[in-house]
Amino acid sequence: MAVNQTAENKIKTEAGLTEALAYITNPAKISEVSRINCSGSNSNTLDQFRLLRLAFNQNNGIISHHFIQSFSPNDNVTPETVHRFGVEYAKLCFPNYQVVVSTHVDKEHLHNHIIVNSCNMITGRKYYDNKETMKNNRAISDKLCRKYGVSVISSKSEFKPIDQTTMQLALKHKSWKIQLLSDLDEAKESCKSKSEFISFLKNKNYEVRYEKHITVHKIGEKKAIRVDTLAKQFGSQYTKAELEKAMGYSTNLADTNTSNLNLQSKKTCARKNINEWQRFESWSFSQDNRYANNYRCLTKQYRTNYHTSRFPTGTRKSILFTILCALFISPNRKKYREHKSYRLSNRTTANTNIIRTKYWCENIRYGDLISAQGNNFAVKIPADQLGKIIVLPIFYSANVNLETKTAVIIVKENNKEIICKALGYDSKQVEQQSDKLINSQKYKRLKDLAASSNTKLSYMIVTKIQLELLKLNEIELAAFPKDDGKYNVAFMPDTKELITKILSPADESKQETEYERNNRLNKEIKRLAAVNGEKPKYRMVAPELLDNIKRSGIQFAYFKKGDKYNIVFLRKNETEIDQLLKQLRKEK
Repeated sequence: MAVNQTAENKIKTEAGLTEALAYITNPAKISEVSRINCSGSNSNTLDQFRLLRLAFNQNNGIISHHFIQSFSPNDNVTPETVHRFGVEYAKLCFPNYQVVVSTHVDKEHLHNHIIVNSCNMITGRKYYDNKETMKNNRAISDKLCRKYGVSVISSKSEFKPIDQTTMQLALKHKSWKIQLLSDLDEAKESCKSKSEFISFLKNKNYEVRYEKHITVHKIGEKKAIRVDTLAKQFGSQYTKAELEKAMGYSTNLADTNTSNLNLQSKKTCARKNINEWQRFESWSFSQDNRYANNYRCLTKQYRTNYHTSRFPTGTRKSILFTILCALFISPNRKKYREHKSYRLSNRTTANTNIIRTKYWCENIRYGDLISAQGNNFAVKIPADQLGKIIVLPIFYSANVNLETKTAVIIVKENNKEIICKALGYDSKQVEQQSDKLINSQKYKRLKDLAASSNTKLSYMIVTKIQLELLKLNEIELAAFPKDDGKYNVAFMPDTKELITKILSPADESKQETEYERNNRLNKEIKRLAAVNGEKPKYRMVAPELLDNIKRSGIQFAYFKKGDKYNIVFLRKNETEIDQLLKQLRKEK
């Protein structure tokens, strides 16, 4: 298997880069060295790296990145194969960057050292080593592993990377974490209760703290580790929930309080595509706090403190059903008129006489929910089905219509399956209905915004691809399908210019001004000069000479300076430019 890690020490100085290059090209350690988009000795590479960064004014912060690519001895790969792997990996992961790849054979396992100049040769932008780039590089590494016959690490992209110390010890078969995995696998086969599990690990020289989390400490090691933390690195089968499930018991009370919903899976689900809002939601319903136990639809109107844990599973829904039918949707219930102070916004209130025909039943504010990270999902149901929603461990907001006896439920899209399962609906059948409901609410919100600012909504006809592009750019709009497959989109007038730029980027390139063209050519000339380890050349010429140089076909940029022009070009064109200027001056 190929394991890719970032070196702990960031390269921020020329001295640090010099030391790193000297280390990875040490003749006593290496079998082969390759340089991509750079050449020569280490000193030449240093100069080429520096010139490129200076050309784009990027010679600050992290100036180079150092990556280590290790291979397991069990793969039986040769140094030549490892080096070819590293070079191909560098070309795919760092296109248009200057890279040095060195293969080391001084340890039990073969490994590559890869140093990348931080500045891109085309765009001049810096390379950022973050979770997203690590994820992309990991995917490329896995593809190359299959190509070269190297084993692929069986872990999901959402797992945390294995720390370098653990990996190095694992390659030497000395990691206690790896041994713990083996012991946990054995425990799942032989243990059938919590006490048996604790006794088993104690016999294996571990200390165990079994509470809300399972924390394991190997005697003789400095730190302990939770099994859930272990699962983030080595697989979800090692979470507390999965271990208990494999051993045939559960210490989670939620499993005994719920008949048809898998609440445990919400707490222990894999972290794939889980955003911060979803994590907050999961945390909220695992704590005794205002979100988990405050049902505003009951506490606000009837001063009750309703908690789901107070009622047995069999009676919980029936009680809610009775409350809702008796208080909200009874066919004999009359509309009533009352004089109250109602909240209109966060800062204003007004006294008004109203006839209430709609009612909000929610455990979180509607505005907070729809503006939270992630897509929204809506479904329209009979109001007497609300009891099935209130007991769910999710954030929701329901708009109850007392006249039609229906309710529109709003949740985040990641809770769609939970909602449909609780209601007994097919999720695919309600997706189209959800899109229409969400779209109508967006349109109403846009109309209210336009009315409050004394303007009118703008409209535009777009294709499906253009609509997806606008959604990707998070433009607030409402879209209505037309018979010809296109969409009529409504949006605020102040976003019209932005929408036009997004949908017509090609028009801007056609309108490139003379200054923009020269600025682009100037950057390109500086980049090429830096790659060749040289500096751009400059000449001052008169306006009449400039026109003749343009007709020569030589690539150059020019900028007006007083009554003359300063032209910028590459050194390879210096002789040709000088001869042309000399000839033109003679003719003049």
